[in-house]
Amino acid sequence: MAQCQRCGRELAPGSAVCEGCGALQQPPPSPPSYVARGPANPGNRYPILRFAQTIIRVLAWISLVVGPIVGLVAGARNGFGGAVGGLIGGGIAGALYWVMLLAYAELISVALDIEINTRTAAEATAHLAQRQ
Repeated sequence: MAQCQRCGRELAPGSAVCEGCGALQQPPPSPPSYVARGPANPGNRYPILRFAQTIIRVLAWISLVVGPIVGLVAGARNGFGGAVGGLIGGGIAGALYWVMLLAYAELISVALDIEINTRTAAEATAHLAQRQ
């Protein structure tokens, strides 16, 4: 049930005036006449960029797993201490490459989202300009 916008008292259905405080009630705001929508299926745009983004993400996860293994194998030639050092160094290098590659993949997502938002805003602006 609706409430008075001034005192909060429940209003009778369809009432334009509060019986408690006498305040006139404002009608609810009307929804916008134009609601901007993005492309029907944005996944179909720029398939090569989306493919490259997927490959970069896969490479990021591979570097996170392979980095410590490569460091361990490379350090094992120098004994136990070298293996531990190689494992730590390879883990750090793998983690850094992981972060860098995932950030690059996200940068592609941001660029694609900016393109969609720009197109949507241009369509909305053109629609509003036609109405005037």
